[in-house]
Amino acid sequence: ESWRSANVRERTLLLDLIRRLGVDANESALIEKTLSLLWDLARETDMPLEQMEQALNSMFKILEVPRRNSFRQTYVKKCIDELRNNSNFVVPALKHMQRIFILAPEAPHNYHVGAQQRSMYRHDIISDIQSHEQLCRMLTQNLTAYMEKLREAQTVHPLPSSVDPGDFMLDGRTAHREQLRARLEFLQFVLREGRLWLMMEQAIDLWDSLVVNAVFPYDRNTGFNMFASMQRNDDVDPDSLVQFFETKVLHLEPQLLNDAGLECFESFFKAVNTKENRLISVRAEQYFLNSTDLKGQDYLWQIILSASEEVSNKAIELFRDIYSTPAADISGHLNELNARIIEESIERLKHMYDAIVVESVDSPAVIDQHRICATKMTRTIKALCAYVRAYDDEFLSVERKRCPLHRASLGRCFRLRVRIPVNSFSNASHRPIVGPLNQSVVSSPLAVQDETVEVLVHSHQSLDRLRREVLLRWQMTVNVAPPPKLDLFDGSRLLDASDDRKTLVECGISEMSNMVLKLSNAATTTSSPDSSIESTPADRSPNNELNAPLEQLLPGVAIANLPDGTDFLFKVADLATRLNRTDLRDNAHFLLQLIPADQKVVNELRLAAERQALSSLFFAESPTKVLYFLEVAHSLLMPAQATQECNEFQELFYRANGLRTCLEMLSSEAFMAGADVHTRNLANQSMLRMLKFNLAVAGHLNVDHVLRTTADEGERIAASIYRGILEAVPGYHEHLFRQLCEQMAVRLRDGGLSGELLQFKAKRTELEKLLRLAWTAGSGSTEHTADTPLDAISASYDQQWLRDTTLEQISLSAMDALTLGFVSCAEANELFAQEMWPRFVIDILFSKMLSVRNQAVESIYVILSKICVGPRKTGAL
Repeated sequence: ESWRSANVRERTLLLDLIRRLGVDANESALIEKTLSLLWDLARETDMPLEQMEQALNSMFKILEVPRRNSFRQTYVKKCIDELRNNSNFVVPALKHMQRIFILAPEAPHNYHVGAQQRSMYRHDIISDIQSHEQLCRMLTQNLTAYMEKLREAQTVHPLPSSVDPGDFMLDGRTAHREQLRARLEFLQFVLREGRLWLMMEQAIDLWDSLVVNAVFPYDRNTGFNMFASMQRNDDVDPDSLVQFFETKVLHLEPQLLNDAGLECFESFFKAVNTKENRLISVRAEQYFLNSTDLKGQDYLWQIILSASEEVSNKAIELFRDIYSTPAADISGHLNELNARIIEESIERLKHMYDAIVVESVDSPAVIDQHRICATKMTRTIKALCAYVRAYDDEFLSVERKRCPLHRASLGRCFRLRVRIPVNSFSNASHRPIVGPLNQSVVSSPLAVQDETVEVLVHSHQSLDRLRREVLLRWQMTVNVAPPPKLDLFDGSRLLDASDDRKTLVECGISEMSNMVLKLSNAATTTSSPDSSIESTPADRSPNNELNAPLEQLLPGVAIANLPDGTDFLFKVADLATRLNRTDLRDNAHFLLQLIPADQKVVNELRLAAERQALSSLFFAESPTKVLYFLEVAHSLLMPAQATQECNEFQELFYRANGLRTCLEMLSSEAFMAGADVHTRNLANQSMLRMLKFNLAVAGHLNVDHVLRTTADEGERIAASIYRGILEAVPGYHEHLFRQLCEQMAVRLRDGGLSGELLQFKAKRTELEKLLRLAWTAGSGSTEHTADTPLDAISASYDQQWLRDTTLEQISLSAMDALTLGFVSCAEANELFAQEMWPRFVIDILFSKMLSVRNQAVESIYVILSKICVGPRKTGAL
């Protein structure tokens, strides 16, 4: 009665008094009375939580006094009784029992069974209780019973959506998250400290209660985290690991997985396959594939195809990491591995493609089914892309014989300035001297200033090639002995050799980059010999011819070699366009970019050129196929790395009057008639790049022809003006592009193939098309068509827009082609009289794209000052 009538302060003082009595007592009877009193008080149903915790804490203070093991055992049994009876006191009892266990000493590191010991260690006590009481089974049964009560309560009185499930109190005292946390933490403590394993029966009970039949998503997430943690800590019975994985983990619906669920699957997936030697663990979180038949691989694909978008993306990363690191035993069977993965993926794509094509009824059910199939197709292609890129990134040879299409053509050209700090010469024996080979060394009159080397590069060039060019030119201009250590930096970022396969654009290198070459004497450094000139990347890069057989093992090459691989991807992308699934379209196009050019397509281009029928390929019905043919033709006409195949196609292209074919694509309404805006823009981008190149080649041929064959002073002056235009268009930074044009002009002249280009004359209508393309693309709007009114084009320059690099490149290339076309057009002056010209000039000069504004200033200046004002001998030029 006095306890019930006491206030909070009085109760606190009373509990503290009982604690001090129990701690100081020497008689067993008094100790037992204080413990019993505190235990009874703690178990009172109306006891506030703070005071309950104080009572249990007072008990612990009494029990932690040495030589009170018998009392500890007594209250461990009482806690177990609470667990067995499934009382409302289970959570405090588990916490109390865990603290009592911690009072027992841990076994020393050199402990072994059978050694003489004076007292029982912690793991002995827990193991003994487990053997007599089946503590783990009791815990899982208690948790299962609690979850069943929670499920019944939720069925009768559903929890409002505004209430956090973790805060729900089934017993009115303890929150749901605390109910789960206390039980699961105690279970893991018992397994860890008792050196026990979670047996199959208990694992199944926990999985079913928390994951399969979860009441709230919080429960499932908690279950995933617990199982992943126990697997990492080897708390699951090894003998039942495979069975549990196959019967429980692999049967969970993939849609139920979240990030924690995927992590749980991944931990079991790796453990099971490592146990069966299908994966080889070399270090933490790194595994080598040792079998092409992994347990759970089908379920991994189910996750990729059916889980949420975030989980699917992470599953694709897991797929990539596992299958792109083959062990030595199966490295000789990469063909079989690639064939299997690619064949299964293509078959999966074809099955879903057929499901969409066959069901053409526009009912809601069919539309939803099409959406699901399109999503699965997108994810399948994303997984293939990740697989292809992983092998490409690890390929031994930096330069490939058949490189991916996205880097096969000449990229954006620019000058790259590489600074060599003056302190780099502190250990070198000679100062650098000016060297040749398309480089200039900018030196200050003051000897203490840094040296700057300018290198001509393009964005699709590999970092390895840039490194080799810089080192080779340095080696040619500097006589240094012993060879220095050379490191290339972009600002303060060291460009590591692991990035050598990446292009400059992938490395974030542009003309604005602050490139620094740092040197130090090899004799006074501890650098690796791999970084010296004697072992430059050029030496470390295996020969392309020697690596050709290895290159055939790459999955991207395997896809390109499929008889109907690219044709099927054309169909997929076109289907995506009809379904308005931009994600599927973009991923199909991305895969086509990742693989080398299909040799069948290359042969079709060659054959069409030989038959003077290039237009038949570029006006096909499939927009994606036309786009791909254009991109392959672009890579052959303007290759990033010249090959014999490219040289042969270039000759065939000009024999077939390829320039006129490009102009037909520019002028015809039938070109990409059925394409969506994005695909049409990509096609226009490739077409304009080819057109600009051909116009520049024609210009160089005409200038060379006039200067070599004509004595007329007026024509020679006009040719000189034309030469100045060719040096300014495209921009002054496009040195590699200009070199390629000049080399092509010389080859055509020497090969007798310049006749068509010498007779070329642009038409006013073609200039109008180029002007309109530059104008509409410069606005940044994707909504313009060939029929868009001029007022609408002008109005779009005042609207908000998101930067589109494709439109930006279209505008730049169209302005270059417009400038080059002006020279050979007898009707060019008529364009100035049209309404669109002044409006174009005003709008383009106020474009929101800086590069477009700068290019517009240069192009309009050249058109007005050099072409129109200067002597125009249209008959000769």
